[in-house]
Amino acid sequence: MIRSNLATAHQSAGNTREALDGLRHSAAQCRRVLGPDHPDTLGALNNLANAHARPGNRSRAIESYERLLTDCRRVFGTDDQRTDLVAANLAALRGQGPKRTDDRP
Repeated sequence: MIRSNLATAHQSAGNTREALDGLRHSAAQCRRVLGPDHPDTLGALNNLANAHARPGNRSRAIESYERLLTDCRRVFGTDDQRTDLVAANLAALRGQGPKRTDDRP
């Protein structure tokens, strides 16, 4: 959690590389400790996808959100607000709606 918060602070300060490194590590730790389907792991992956979108690496962010959306649909179902959040973020990157990155799946 602390590493994720630090990465978010780096992201806010415009330190893209440090933010991405921290968010990658946080997502990997969540996956290792909690498992790939845990809500906190999926939330960490949402944060990482969001960070990819910020420096203009749109294609990487879209790929990340597509994988995450598949996982959220499988884990939470299609009528869950966490799945809706990821779908909205993906749609926004594709130019099809507003982005809602401040919530976590």
